[in-house]
Amino acid sequence: MSELNIGLIKLICENIGIKNKKFINSSEMNLEKNLKRTDKLIRILETIGAKLYITPEGSLDYLRVDNFTKETSIKIKPRNYIIKAYDQNGLKKFIPKLSILDLIANKGWKGSKQYIV
Repeated sequence: MSELNIGLIKLICENIGIKNKKFINSSEMNLEKNLKRTDKLIRILETIGAKLYITPEGSLDYLRVDNFTKETSIKIKPRNYIIKAYDQNGLKKFIPKLSILDLIANKGWKGSKQYIV
């Protein structure tokens, strides 16, 4: 299943114009086993040399609870994503926060580019 997901992510990036991307599987990083969610995130970020972690605002609560800022010097930059409504094959009311696959299915590859920020 992970290989399918990786393939889909790469296909989507290629078709909507996301360039200069490098994909690394965490399974290739020799991380300690059984790390808790934020500890694993920190190890991944440190392994790739990150200085900044851009995250949705909704993640800030668990990062605070897990003491992210006390465990690492990596800075957090919250991102408040602005959802742009698009026609969803005639639905009367827009349903936000669906997969990018919904956007692509409704707007096509070219049409989807204008919604990606």
